[in-house]
Amino acid sequence: MTNNNVIQRVVLFIIAIPSIIAVIFLLPHQKHVIINMVGIIISYLATKELIHMLENKGISLKSKVIPYLSIPLPLVSYLMVRFELRADLFSIVLTTIIIFILLISISTKKSNLDFSNNITFISSSIFVVLYPSYFISYIIRLSEFQNSSLIICYFIIIVFLNDSGAWLLGVLFGKNNRGIVKVSVNKSVMGFVGGTIGTFIFMGFARYFIPRNIRLNRFSIISSTIFLLHN
Repeated sequence: MTNNNVIQRVVLFIIAIPSIIAVIFLLPHQKHVIINMVGIIISYLATKELIHMLENKGISLKSKVIPYLSIPLPLVSYLMVRFELRADLFSIVLTTIIIFILLISISTKKSNLDFSNNITFISSSIFVVLYPSYFISYIIRLSEFQNSSLIICYFIIIVFLNDSGAWLLGVLFGKNNRGIVKVSVNKSVMGFVGGTIGTFIFMGFARYFIPRNIRLNRFSIISSTIFLLHN
């Protein structure tokens, strides 16, 4: 356990999380336009980070267009929420993105028409675009619910407690049981247990503060999905 890690998490808990929650509750205008625009930017940055990670593994996606393809899905999700557009618009945009990636793959020059390179390019491009943008698109869709500010805050707190619980138990008891749970290089069994405990403790307490007009089964589905995806 390093002092830097402890300081970063204390700062996150004391400053960052309350600041984000304040923005959510104080600026819910236009279906949380500010927090949702931040989500779109995060989608773009996450795609760039994934591209960098693949490059470190020897998979190069040289097209400069790919990171920008992570923007349309979360953007159209916000527009659907804000202007009550047709739900099938999301599927249309998703299909268009995939077709565009296919067009990029056949227009990119490859030596000796090596189609194995095309397969790698297509699969990797679809992965780096959809992995962040598809998930963030559904986070943005939380804005359409009643009490959306409360639901979005629950989402953020669950993710934070999951990560913090995993970090704490992993640091204290996870040195000798890493690599068994195949979700991260440094993820340990005790870290996985800590994340699980942190998630369900919050869910247990949160159910007593949920307004009656929010269905408990919907909240449980949201919480469980966050837990599974985060781990």
